Amino acid sequence: MGKKKEEKNIVEKSDKTLKEKVDNPDLKEKSNVNNEQNPNISSIFETVSNNVLQAKDIFNKNIEMKKELNSKFEKLEHQQKEFLIKKQQSYDKIKKYKDEVYQKVTIKKQELEKKIEELKNYQEKIKDDKKNFDEYKKSELERLKNEKQSQKEEYEKNKVELNKLKEEIEEEKRKLDMDKIRYESDKNELANNLLKFNELVSDFTVNMDKLNTNKNN
Repeated sequence: MGKKKEEKNIVEKSDKTLKEKVDNPDLKEKSNVNNEQNPNISSIFETVSNNVLQAKDIFNKNIEMKKELNSKFEKLEHQQKEFLIKKQQSYDKIKKYKDEVYQKVTIKKQELEKKIEELKNYQEKIKDDKKNFDEYKKSELERLKNEKQSQKEEYEKNKVELNKLKEEIEEEKRKLDMDKIRYESDKNELANNLLKFNELVSDFTVNMDKLNTNKNN
């Protein structure tokens, strides 16, 4: 309403100015003087009137353009308000989404920190286990080394004893062979002695028989 009233005042003011130029006696007198001085003043006044009418048309067009511009401005202002509302809504959505994401990221971060701590503890445990295993391995290798050395010494000792026992067995075997030879020799000698003894007994028996026969005769 304020803008329409302002436009109406501008149009009325323009019309009033034009009317003053036409109805002003001084202007009319000056016009008559000029008409006396210049017979073509009427055509000039007509030209001026036409120019004023054209100016009025241009002014009216400007008023219409201003109305259109005001309408466009109001439309743009309305669009701007809608844009600001949508912008605020989008901002609220983004802020809400950001808060949700931040909350999720915070929870995820806490979970990751917990897992990292667990992994760190597990790595420490592995490190300690490895250290204990290395010490155990070293101890076992040392024990096995000593045991191997002890077994080697025991083996050498048993080997010496075995060789000694083997030598003793060989010696016993040699003695047994000698005894066997002596046994065979004694056996043959005994057999020969028995034969000789049998012969002697036989001769003795024969001689005794002869002796008894001679004695009976």
